[in-house]
Amino acid sequence: MPLSRGLYVVKRYSPEKGVYHSAIADSGNLLGLLRPRQRFDHPYAVVIVELVSSGPQYQVLLDGLGDEWGEVNPITDQADAIARFRWVQEHASQLPYDPFLNNCEHFATFIATGRPKSPQVQAAVGWAGVFAFAALALSED
Repeated sequence: MPLSRGLYVVKRYSPEKGVYHSAIADSGNLLGLLRPRQRFDHPYAVVIVELVSSGPQYQVLLDGLGDEWGEVNPITDQADAIARFRWVQEHASQLPYDPFLNNCEHFATFIATGRPKSPQVQAAVGWAGVFAFAALALSED
């Protein structure tokens, strides 16, 4: 899928984990991760920046965003997003991956908004609380 020049939060479903995986898509090399030749030889090239257990990882999709990335949301404040990305690059070793406190969704929302959030973790914690309350209520009978 060709994207207009800009930064985006993108998501794809990860069936092996049963969750959505979030990343940043860079169309137009705003983050400066593509070499000049890649930019000119592949005008639809998109760089996917994602957080994995070993730290930030970059993947170049030469023909644009693939079909597996189903949700695409433009980042409105791109200058600040670029600054936050640079900060993450400088401090990556101090920001270890954690599935509950620093996962791919935290990474993408931090770059996009400056506030790391993971609605999937929040929902899981909420459901865990409901089940714990129900189990406690049933055990008192």
